[in-house]
Amino acid sequence: MYIKVQQEYEIKKLKYYGNFLANIAFSEEISKEEANKLITLINVLTYRQIKLIALLSGQVIYTNSHITPELLEVMHKFGSDHMGFPKMKFPKKWDLPNRDFSAQGMSGYSTISIYQDLMDLMKLGLVAQYRDDNIEIILDITLINPHSLAMIGLGAQLYNLMKLEQIPENELEEMLDQL
Repeated sequence: MYIKVQQEYEIKKLKYYGNFLANIAFSEEISKEEANKLITLINVLTYRQIKLIALLSGQVIYTNSHITPELLEVMHKFGSDHMGFPKMKFPKKWDLPNRDFSAQGMSGYSTISIYQDLMDLMKLGLVAQYRDDNIEIILDITLINPHSLAMIGLGAQLYNLMKLEQIPENELEEMLDQL
């Protein structure tokens, strides 16, 4: 059973690893050292963590800025074909739950497990939790609030290079339900 589950998720991860390799081969902006760092990161990430990165991808746009829905609509329309620019793509903004486990604690293995994955992504520098436009340092999984999380730095590079927007929405919705 263990090997079957591991292989199934490694196969799903393989598509996005292939996207990464294809994109990095033609990128002039990414140095060999940076590419090596990103490959190392991909190798330690689980498929669930990759889905979490995809789920959090839009949050940085909405969390760290004052983009209103109206402004976002204008930004989506920018770049029409007659202007010679491709349409701008923005990750979907998911309605992440506003959780506070600090008072009552956290229970259930699946809950603890997914929040541990979020903590691991923070330790890797791919995700951060914000409060009042400042990054919070989180030392305990009970202090993680999905509503305040956003992808940062190398997480954004992985999202783009791995083309994580291709992860099926139903998989991200399942992940959202677990948070």
